Amino acid sequence: MRKRMTSYTIALMCVLALASTAARAQTGAHVTFGINPTIFRAGQPASAELSVSSNYYSLTLYPGNTFSFFVDSSLGTVSLFTPLISVDSTSLLAGDFSVSFGANQNQINLTYNGQAKPFAYGDCLSVKVSLMASPQAGPGKLSLSSQFVSTVNGNLPFIDVSIVDFANSGTSAVAHDQTLMGDGTGAMPLGIAPGGVTSTDLAIGAVTAPNIAPGAVGSLAIAPGAVGNFAIANGAITPSKIANGTVVRSLNNLTDNVTCRPDQTSRSRRQATP
Repeated sequence: MRKRMTSYTIALMCVLALASTAARAQTGAHVTFGINPTIFRAGQPASAELSVSSNYYSLTLYPGNTFSFFVDSSLGTVSLFTPLISVDSTSLLAGDFSVSFGANQNQINLTYNGQAKPFAYGDCLSVKVSLMASPQAGPGKLSLSSQFVSTVNGNLPFIDVSIVDFANSGTSAVAHDQTLMGDGTGAMPLGIAPGGVTSTDLAIGAVTAPNIAPGAVGSLAIAPGAVGNFAIANGAITPSKIANGTVVRSLNNLTDNVTCRPDQTSRSRRQATP
């Protein structure tokens, strides 16, 4: 399964390289090349995959044929490479190639050592490298030299990558609506404005008891009829909680805990009255 996924990944890189319009000065070239990813964080270590693929129907590789990648200092500095390359081809094998540094570590050579074989349309070779991205934000450059490419005005074909300084990307403020406040700077960090989160923004059951501060829910926040008998603890309602005129709280100068019980005399009188 891992081998199959690796083949799919290599094939996808080759398709992207063939379809790419980012490469410059490649007019008349029989191969295309690329790098993945194409965005690097300035001054940070990264891994990248360099690839070259055939976009011509009748190329042949002979022993000693070399594909040389040149990583410009604007892109970064290469520290190491993976010795075994990846190959997506019906005839070529990974063991047919060797990888080495050139005049310096920013030149990576893929050398063919096998017998003469076709480098068919869509065949793709790739090598993984580790590098330290340039500390200077801006465009970086990767070039390729090979028997299958030609220079234009003395320049090798190259592609651009982006070196980005995320900590200082040039953004001075963040635009937002009334639900947020601040401009995203150190002096005014971005945050939620008072009233910025409404009931429509809350999922059902998102607010639980631990999230409610003591005294945070007042009488105005309780809907009429929302509190039933089952929600009232025994003894929770005291006289001070009962508004005047709502219930009888005194009878003939007797207050609270009064039991009205007629005696036998009054009961007999009621019964004898026609």
